[in-house]
Amino acid sequence: SGQKFNDLNADGVKNGGEPGLSPWTIFADLNNNGTLDGGEPSAVTNAAGNYSLTGLGPGNYQIREVQQSGWTQSTANPAPIAAASGTNVANIDFGNFQSGTISGRKFNDMNGDASGAGDPGLMNWTIFTDADNDGVSDVGETSVTTGAGGAYSFPNLAPGNYIIREVQQSNWIRTTANPAPIAVTSGATINNVDFGNFRTIDISGQKYNDMDGNGTKDGGDGGLQSWTIFLDANNNGVFDVGETNVATDPLGNYSFTGLGPGTYNVREVVQTGWTQTSTNPAPINAASGSNATNVDFGNFQNFTISGTKFHDANNSGTRDPGEPGIDNVTIQLVRDANNNGVNDDAVLNSMMTAGGGLYSFTGLTPGRYFVQEIVPPGNIQTAPVGGFHTIVGQSGATFGNRDFGNTQTPGFTGRKFNDVNGDATDNGGADPGLGGWIIEMYQDDGDGMFEPNVMIGGITLNGDDGAPIATAVTQPGTGNYVLGSANLPTGSYFVREVQRQGWHQTTPGSEYLISHVMGTPNAGLDFGNMNCTDILSVP
Repeated sequence: SGQKFNDLNADGVKNGGEPGLSPWTIFADLNNNGTLDGGEPSAVTNAAGNYSLTGLGPGNYQIREVQQSGWTQSTANPAPIAAASGTNVANIDFGNFQSGTISGRKFNDMNGDASGAGDPGLMNWTIFTDADNDGVSDVGETSVTTGAGGAYSFPNLAPGNYIIREVQQSNWIRTTANPAPIAVTSGATINNVDFGNFRTIDISGQKYNDMDGNGTKDGGDGGLQSWTIFLDANNNGVFDVGETNVATDPLGNYSFTGLGPGTYNVREVVQTGWTQTSTNPAPINAASGSNATNVDFGNFQNFTISGTKFHDANNSGTRDPGEPGIDNVTIQLVRDANNNGVNDDAVLNSMMTAGGGLYSFTGLTPGRYFVQEIVPPGNIQTAPVGGFHTIVGQSGATFGNRDFGNTQTPGFTGRKFNDVNGDATDNGGADPGLGGWIIEMYQDDGDGMFEPNVMIGGITLNGDDGAPIATAVTQPGTGNYVLGSANLPTGSYFVREVQRQGWHQTTPGSEYLISHVMGTPNAGLDFGNMNCTDILSVP
């Protein structure tokens, strides 16, 4: 008698917990041919796997089992039994086991979460039983190739411990942990031994010089070399130690290769004197095998506006040789914040001219700017036309020669003319102007009487009104003159002409006495003269 048991661990020994098997046929193989023949004693195991061959006479008995499909005998065949009268033989046991199966799936872990839910399978990957646990598929180790849907299976496995591994392919990252060793017992089927992999991605783009600062890469916006682009792991906007980075090439291109699953914030290290015009890229959620391209960065090199504030002596509207710069004049910078092209925004910055009328606004970011001056009292702006400069920024440009010309507001103006008919008027400008005549200004001492210095015999006799405080020479052709500034202090001033021999002054009768108010010009101070020859020729 004995027991037929399920040898769960296939060790050929009946261990605790290994159940009996029913119904199995056990027989006495009288002719020792391994086959149950007619007439040979046999018995069928009961529910507990026990059997008993009874009533056997003397002789030698070979006890055997009838094999069943899908089972493997793990115990050795019992030795021949020599029957002894009245002596029962027990514990003639037979152990068998069924082969086991390990199966699973190889999947493309699209988001790298290792779950496999909704992820497609991967065909033609090698899965192997790593007998020596060295992580390498060695000669003799069992291997299979994944099929449709990424499925694989190791059937017909004897009970034992198995380590299942995959053969890695280039540019892929395993996202699932290696399976723990698997204990296969008799008849066991172990499913869902899955492997997830993520195909690495690249992130690439270009760093470009945004010439007009519009935040878009336009034709003519060239690449910028040697700029640092980095993966901002902690998303703090700062390039920290240990964060992955690359430098742009001569064309401004960059690329991060071989990136695994995750979310990537791509940022640049902005260089001094530059302004980033493109918005920071949105976070990139890596998807297996999907490269992110055109992750570009535009930058604008801050620009400069400069010029000179000058005294436009000849009122020409341009700075001519010899015209000096004027210091301590306020120049204002206005940014077209509302982008309407009109100089109607608040002043962004201001500075005083210095060093010969110079000014300069540096470090300007993209946009349209207006540059204007605060015209000093008593001055008239002669340049630029329209009163201010308009500049649309260009990356790295220096907009120089944005100059401002001023001439002083004339204090005393008039015309020197040839009073041909002696009527004391220029007849609406019809009488010709006289150029080259000297017009003088004196400050009244307060008595309203013109008392200038007088030279007699080479000796200067000082008068109460002293020497002229300003002189002017009338212009050729027109006879016009400008004398002094409207900024002269309030008071009384004399304006006269220096007489010439052969000419008779017809207007005014002598000199002008002007009650001047500071800042107010005094015009129409004309002088008419008639040539004495003309006087003699009058009938």
